[in-house]
Amino acid sequence: MKKTLTAIFLCLTLISFTYAKEITFPYFDGSFEYYTMKQSDDLFLSSYELLTDLFYKSNVEDMQDYYTNYTFKERLKMYPKYLVKGLPVLSLFLIDSFLTAITHEEAHRSILTAKNIGSVSQPIFKFLNFTTGIAYVKGVKDSDLKNLRDTDFPNFIRLHTAGNESDYCLAQKEFSKIVFEYNQRDLKYNPKEMLNPLYIEYFIRNISTIVYEASAARGGIADMTEEENELDRDIVGDDICGMIHHLYHPDAEYHRYFSAKDFTSEEKKFAKRIAWKTLMNIPFISPIWFNTFAFNIKDTVNLSFNTGYCLAPFGDFIDENIYVQIPNVLAGPLNMSLTLRQYQNKDKWFPEFIFKCDQFSPYNFLTLNAAFNLWWQPENLSFTTKKSKFGGAVSLGCNIYPFKMLEDAKYNFGINLNFMYKSDGFMPEIIPLNQNFIFTTGVCVKY
Repeated sequence: MKKTLTAIFLCLTLISFTYAKEITFPYFDGSFEYYTMKQSDDLFLSSYELLTDLFYKSNVEDMQDYYTNYTFKERLKMYPKYLVKGLPVLSLFLIDSFLTAITHEEAHRSILTAKNIGSVSQPIFKFLNFTTGIAYVKGVKDSDLKNLRDTDFPNFIRLHTAGNESDYCLAQKEFSKIVFEYNQRDLKYNPKEMLNPLYIEYFIRNISTIVYEASAARGGIADMTEEENELDRDIVGDDICGMIHHLYHPDAEYHRYFSAKDFTSEEKKFAKRIAWKTLMNIPFISPIWFNTFAFNIKDTVNLSFNTGYCLAPFGDFIDENIYVQIPNVLAGPLNMSLTLRQYQNKDKWFPEFIFKCDQFSPYNFLTLNAAFNLWWQPENLSFTTKKSKFGGAVSLGCNIYPFKMLEDAKYNFGINLNFMYKSDGFMPEIIPLNQNFIFTTGVCVKY
């Protein structure tokens, strides 16, 4: 399946698209047999961007011309033609709401796979079952889940929060892509530009995340009843309600499905904490309020910022992100970001500092990236401890384009290589919670 998908992606890049971009399809991330959370997220985002760029050029650009260059009377005469062109835009909104379930459920599945527990992901087919309206990961025995709770509690809680973790990471990647990859004209978010598919995906994913995280304070996202056959049950039921219950009752009799209706006053307070904090995913602090995704400073620097909120295996965290782009440095733009992160378990806060060089091209055939993380997290990733443990991570990567060395090369395919070392601790999208060395490779494309 991986080989087939890679071949399809490479063939698709033979089509001429709208923007000069650089995307990566990770092929190996620890195993050839299954996807990790980060791998499935990156594959989804790269393929979504690649495919929708063609859609954007063939449909939306014409519609922008329709609104910009014609009077109202002229548009009325042309309306039937552009109504047909507008239907794919509406369909993209509908399809996108289904696509968000794929990476969400794959993230849940990836935690089980890393613990050698088999499962079946049904993000679409179960979603189409209107009797429940819930996407499932199923096929797991209660005894396996109880054993995971009793032997590896941080990963058991992360099994509940992984879907939210994936949604959050994708939304942040999409925001940075909007800031870094689109020229200043496209940074405007007026109604015509808002038809850009990546904008649609960013806002839909953010809205769905906010609604889901806030649901526990209102009783839960759905009223679920445990199926008679344990293999037909969703692995965690309502993600947020299950997480809260198990954090406060780690030794209680094991069940999968929980509702906020049965919460204690302390659990209800925690659910309200999540509901209020998730509002950080609304771009209250962002250039969006100034009709742009980034400020252009003297035509030499693009500057942007936003905030975010996500769940963690021991509680949650808040991010403040700053994005800086210098458009022309040697053979390409220099893209950097700084993140200030505040973790919180039950009562105590813990800081993290992240610096990323997302893109630096010293030569036209080479793109480099790097990231440095320093954190203090709860000891043993505990929900209740006030003790902290210092840790961090460093990653280095590159995209190498051998064809770029040839004169007049139109299509640029290359190899992506990434190396990461991390200490004990939690990193969003990165599956191991223990000390680890991680190597990933794949294919990259400039178009």
